Amino acid sequence: MRDELYGTTAKLEARLRLHTAYSTHKDGWFRWLFEATQPGRFDRVLDVGCGEGSYWESNEHLDLPGRIFLTDRSPAMLARAGGRVRRGQCIRASVCALPYGAGSFDAAFANHMLYHAEDVQLAIAELARVVAPGGFVFAATNGPDALKEVFALPNIAAESLFPFADRFDLHNGTGMFTEGYSDVSVQRYPNHLEVTDAQPVVDYLLSTEAGAQLDTVAQADIASKVQRDIDAYGHFHVTVDTGLIIARRDANH
Repeated sequence: MRDELYGTTAKLEARLRLHTAYSTHKDGWFRWLFEATQPGRFDRVLDVGCGEGSYWESNEHLDLPGRIFLTDRSPAMLARAGGRVRRGQCIRASVCALPYGAGSFDAAFANHMLYHAEDVQLAIAELARVVAPGGFVFAATNGPDALKEVFALPNIAAESLFPFADRFDLHNGTGMFTEGYSDVSVQRYPNHLEVTDAQPVVDYLLSTEAGAQLDTVAQADIASKVQRDIDAYGHFHVTVDTGLIIARRDANH
């Protein structure tokens, strides 16, 4: 499933477009995340599951870390990120087996990706290993209500769209940062979407593995339901239950 979803950048870009086009947050996700983490205070930063590098590119005019090390399982994602991220060094790797020595980084970012890990607890342990004592792990993820209006649309079953999402979320994720970590906290991203065009919602669903099976009749049913809300209320409301888990590496380990 991971290879299908992220073998190219197209499907990720379709999902990002829904959020960037219709966000009601004044600055948007990437800027909010930057302000919450202040990465410019670090020299060496690791970004696991970096995707296409949009986070760093969108903030390139701000105070970036001295060096940014990018990893992803997808060659297509790394190829795109390598051309976008200033000061970036790319290597293909799994978060469960990082090719770096102990204490190599001041901070690590895992932006909406730990639920994809083959073994989430092992991935968190690997991040503890490569981040120096006193450093930080920033793990962005969703809460259980994320996009609930989209998943309630006709012909859609949320558990088939993202069956792995609850493996690491804002509800259970903090309890996974145990061995080697201290001062674990959560910051929630205050946002929702006000969608004024039905097609981006359909495109979002088609970018998922289960949604790709929707035939033209099912797609039309979905678009019709979204359009009815747009006509009635001026927009289709989408809950954004997203945030950031911040875990500090125990300075004594």
